[in-house]
Amino acid sequence: MGFGVYVGMILFTILIILSAFVYFFFKKLGKKRTGLILALFFVIIAIIPILFLTFESKFYFKSDVIKDLKIVEVTLNDNFEIIENKITGLPEYYQTTKLEISQKDKERIINEIRNSPDFFVFDNYNFLKDLNKNKESSKTIANYSFWGKYIKESYEKKNGFAPVSVLVILNEKSNNLEIRRIED
Repeated sequence: MGFGVYVGMILFTILIILSAFVYFFFKKLGKKRTGLILALFFVIIAIIPILFLTFESKFYFKSDVIKDLKIVEVTLNDNFEIIENKITGLPEYYQTTKLEISQKDKERIINEIRNSPDFFVFDNYNFLKDLNKNKESSKTIANYSFWGKYIKESYEKKNGFAPVSVLVILNEKSNNLEIRRIED
């Protein structure tokens, strides 16, 4: 587990214990209601991050999609719809987002990938992630094809940070665009 998870677990434990102490302290002073209110306040502060992590995928909006696509240097000119967003992993972060995009955007992006000077056909996803495993690297972008899908992948690993890999996957047969963001 990551350091942040340990810190979060410690803070959660401290807030829960503190809420019990506050309640019993004020109960002893004869102010049971004040103790209860303060204890509930500390419990709510402890639970909010857990609720946020549980429902994090519901807080992913079009502005977040645009930021993730900017990492891979992809832009959508027309309107799009978020079909599905799924986030898993702690402290590793795996996010898969499916979008419904316009035919015009799909064709333009596929042409950009196909006509890029570094385009190639590959036999797997995560080309850059596998290539740069355990190496520090500046942002690198690859354009490739795999089983009728066109992929634009970005990989960056900064010193002291988890590597970030973002894949944009387009299928020639549908107007769905898939974004995979992996931080581990």
